[in-house]
Order: sequence, then structure tokens, then C-alpha cells
Amino acid sequence: MNNIRYKGVRLLKLNFILNPPGEIKSTCNVSVKFNVENRLDKDNRRLTTILTGNLKTQTEPEVFVLEVSIEGIFEGDNPEDLEKFSQVHAPAHLFPFMREIIANTTMRAGIPPVLLPPVNFMEKKL
Repeated sequence: MNNIRYKGVRLLKLNFILNPPGEIKSTCNVSVKFNVENRLDKDNRRLTTILTGNLKTQTEPEVFVLEVSIEGIFEGDNPEDLEKFSQVHAPAHLFPFMREIIANTTMRAGIPPVLLPPVNFMEKKL
């Protein structure tokens, strides 16, 4: 997987609902589901990866629900290398951006920030 170039990342979707709007002083258990969508343009040797995370608290009622999607663009000399890269490395490269968005959004909502632990994308079935 030589010569794969990172071209950029952008936020596609951010949906956050805080319920109830009262003060929350302690951290909550959060369930997280990830989805990865890859689009490979072999002619232009470009990979577009969209990483989506859905989070919600495991309490009744839910304290918050958050959905975030980010898009990464990668280019490479070899379409087969890009295809291999798309399986594990592309979402792994996007995860720190998503992690920061989630932590920042929850902090700005006035609740304890949600800090996602590292994810092993080689073991994770997305």
C-alpha cells in the first residue's frame, strides 16, 4: 500500500439531541455503533470513505442522542492498494476526527465530554 495520499476530511452530518435539557453532572454509559461506506473510483484512483457514528446513552430516558458522519478522501497510484486500504486503514484514519467532534459536542452541551476509547478496526466488524 505505497503512495496513498490523504486529501482531506470534512464533516457531513452532525445531529445532537439533549434530553432532558436539565443539568447532568456525571458521566453516562454510552452505546456506540459505527458504519463505514467506501466508494472507490478506480479510474481516478480516488477512495471516498464515510465513517458514521451513532451514540446514545444507555439510560431511560436517554440523556442524549448523537449522530456524526465524516468523509475522508484518499488518492493512490494503485486501485488495488486503495481497496485494501479502505477496509481498515481509512476508517482508522478518520476515527480521531470523529472522536474529537463527539468530545467537543458533548462538552459544549454542558455535559461531561464523551471520550471514546481507541478502536481496533482490524477486529471491529463494521
